[in-house]
Amino acid sequence: MAMANPRDASEFSSVLQFERAHVALRRAKLRQEAAQAQLHSLRQQSELRLAALLPQLEKEGWWMVFLFFILYHSLARLTSGNIVFISQYAREDLTSKVKPVEKHATRTEIIFSYVLGLTPLTIFAIINPIVCIVLLPLFLLIVEGNRYFKKWINGYTGDCLGCIEQLAEVLIMLTFVAIWKFM
Repeated sequence: MAMANPRDASEFSSVLQFERAHVALRRAKLRQEAAQAQLHSLRQQSELRLAALLPQLEKEGWWMVFLFFILYHSLARLTSGNIVFISQYAREDLTSKVKPVEKHATRTEIIFSYVLGLTPLTIFAIINPIVCIVLLPLFLLIVEGNRYFKKWINGYTGDCLGCIEQLAEVLIMLTFVAIWKFM
């Protein structure tokens, strides 16, 4: 058999490369279609889960969900506020970036904070008193957070208060998940 000239070999090579690219493109398209089908299936499953959840929320009442968001936010703010009530600001010198902080909160400010912070919890507690368990981890967070801040920076800063608030929000959510799961 006679050997083909180099030009025929290069044409054959380019045709082979074209075929390989075409096959790779078809495979990629098949993978994309499979991924879209899987995404559609997941979307349908989540819609079914949501459809099952909606009657339960309707039965419980949408206002409970909104009240929960208000509850965890107000309790988290109250938790970080308690650090302010029982501790002192860490840096009250010329190196501080903030203006002088008030030394102590007044009795009226403390009472007002507790009323606003505990009102949503009181409404929840009327419906189901076991939700008051959420105060236990928050109390431990206040005590341990205050101890930690005094040990390392001799007081609190704004970052410390933000950290306590975020941790309190997570603790509240986890506590409510545990309450709802095991009730």
